[in-house]
Amino acid sequence: MAGTPRIGLAYVPVRPGGKWLRGTKIRANVATGVQEPSLSVDFGSLFTQLGPAVARKDGITPIRELRTRTLDAGIDQNIYRDKLIFKVGYFHNAFSHQIEYVDAGTLVNVFGFPGVVASLYGADVGSLAFHAQGLESELEYRPMSRLFLRAGYTYLDAKVDRSFAASALSVLPGNYPESNPAYPNIPVGDSPFIGARPFRRPPTAAISPCNIRTRN
Repeated sequence: MAGTPRIGLAYVPVRPGGKWLRGTKIRANVATGVQEPSLSVDFGSLFTQLGPAVARKDGITPIRELRTRTLDAGIDQNIYRDKLIFKVGYFHNAFSHQIEYVDAGTLVNVFGFPGVVASLYGADVGSLAFHAQGLESELEYRPMSRLFLRAGYTYLDAKVDRSFAASALSVLPGNYPESNPAYPNIPVGDSPFIGARPFRRPPTAAISPCNIRTRN
């Protein structure tokens, strides 16, 4: 059982009207969210494989729910009635206890697993935490009742706060940190390093073209 409180507020200092720049709404939302891990992740966690006594000695905690905390605030401005509307906002999201994979080599060399056992599997640990903030804007235009155009742009600044990138460790003989052949002297891992941008989080790739929609 986990609570996910959330609250949203909106204030309209300028009511919509028939003139230019009539209609202003200020909005803000704060929310939390959780996602429970699967049973397979729980059974295969590093805490379970080490055992409670050894795990707690090494600072390893049980797999727990993945948590998020989001905050956003913005302004919706009617430029010309409800035909042309511009929206802009700021958001800040935090993610914690995200699941990462600990490879077999780390189990052997860091946690002392028997080589035969560790070669069969790795382990999961809820060690990844990162935050993401940025700006998003949107322009909506409805020149006629049957035509609607929409365009948007988002800037994202994301950074890893905590991570255990086991794949970046040279833990087995002849095993070297993963790297990009184009940059052979820069090690990378299956999980991003602390201070780096999380994987699959581009900074300014969320530019959407105009969408044209007709109505019957």
